[in-house]
Amino acid sequence: MIRTYLSSPAVTLKLYETVSVDLDKDKINDLQIKFANIWVNRFELTLKSLLAVPEAVLPAKPPTDSPKAPFKQFIFQRNLSFGQSGADVKELQKFLNARGFKVSVSGPGAPGQETLKFGPATRAAVIKFQKANNIKPAVGYFGPITRKKANGN
Repeated sequence: MIRTYLSSPAVTLKLYETVSVDLDKDKINDLQIKFANIWVNRFELTLKSLLAVPEAVLPAKPPTDSPKAPFKQFIFQRNLSFGQSGADVKELQKFLNARGFKVSVSGPGAPGQETLKFGPATRAAVIKFQKANNIKPAVGYFGPITRKKANGN
């Protein structure tokens, strides 16, 4: 979710959501804002004037202070639990690490060293994510409720 502050009004958007905004309060929408995508350390908004001005996408390139390449948000398709393995487990670890729910601070599971194995460290990180998002029971099972939250729904 992103909250933008134009001089007035304030706008809150979820990923892929689009809103129209009346900037000068004349009851005519002036601008359309779409939360187009999110990457590590940046987001992309598509701004479209509703007053016949061409569309612009900002920012055009990643910030120069970010060494990490942008990534598309992974959509989790299956439930994951302790003992499972696969590419989606690695994506889950990347997701958790990128959001401050570190699987490990160093070694296997740490940022940049994510693994294919859903072990105790992954379960502990999922529990932290669940608690932070008020998902109950917070037992480390990456099921439908947790997947829905992780997928931005």
